Amino acid sequence: MQRPRVVDIHCHFYPQEYLHELASGRGAVSAQWSQGGEAIIHYAGDYNVVVPAHWDPEVRLQEMDREGVDLHVLSLTTPGVHIEEAQRGRDLARLVNSCFLELCRKFPDRFAALAAIPWQDPNAAADELRWAAKEGLAGVMLFSNINGNYPDHPDIAGVLQEAARLKMPVFLHPATPPDPAPYEVHRLVPLLGFPFDTTLAVVRLLFSGSWPANLRLIVAHLGGTIPYLAERLDRGWRAYGELYPKSRTMPSSLLAQLYYDTVNFAPEALRLALDFCGSQRLLFGSDYPHQIGSMAGALRAVHQLALLPTQRRQVLGENALHLLRMSLH
Repeated sequence: MQRPRVVDIHCHFYPQEYLHELASGRGAVSAQWSQGGEAIIHYAGDYNVVVPAHWDPEVRLQEMDREGVDLHVLSLTTPGVHIEEAQRGRDLARLVNSCFLELCRKFPDRFAALAAIPWQDPNAAADELRWAAKEGLAGVMLFSNINGNYPDHPDIAGVLQEAARLKMPVFLHPATPPDPAPYEVHRLVPLLGFPFDTTLAVVRLLFSGSWPANLRLIVAHLGGTIPYLAERLDRGWRAYGELYPKSRTMPSSLLAQLYYDTVNFAPEALRLALDFCGSQRLLFGSDYPHQIGSMAGALRAVHQLALLPTQRRQVLGENALHLLRMSLH
């Protein structure tokens, strides 16, 4: 029997050209290279250790083949281009997206990519979104907050409307919370700040009444805490009358229509999410090649779930291919 096709919706890539730009020291983010091919990217509240698999497609392909992963949907991870001055953000977005397109065209059956967007400039963000859609990028990357503004902010919500119109899936990835001070010990920015900020971003958009119709939203890290807190949001929606004028749909009903990646490697957590949204809304993800990510760990967690063969195929790849309107040969 042929094994299910595996599509990793949550994995990150830094084009070398982008890393060299960071190393130039001209912007808000710095990168320092070591002789071993690793780099450290420093930004407000946190840092990333960059290994060769972050920027070398050949290394990545070897590891994908070893783990049995067919397709990586590449995205530029934190800190994103939105923390830069507007013009530099625009330039970096186009640089990254052009590199992504080149890589996807070279390996069309192994790589797809999500566009980097200069969210700090709404007009430029919409322009880059339209360009990315025209050129064939698979979706767009949104961070949980854009320099302190959440997706319910009119500037961001307007670009999301355009993404919905273009039928471009939006991948919501966490960013450093606007006040990182409480998280700046014990690496708490990625451990706690990320899932909390993700939850805050989605719920603010939900209750704002500005949720775009037909928005295809993928929420990273199993939705932060959404599957766990959905019932509490429903209780609040019933109890707090001021929520009714803007949000007329029970929160859990709308939240269950979103897509969630499987970047929580505890089978118990994945089971909760399955009960919450169903196998049609879960997308395999690994957070590779970050220190905290693992293709092997992500696959092991999914295979530990008691799933029907059809459900396993959905989670491992079919849902992502359908959402991204792609096929694998």
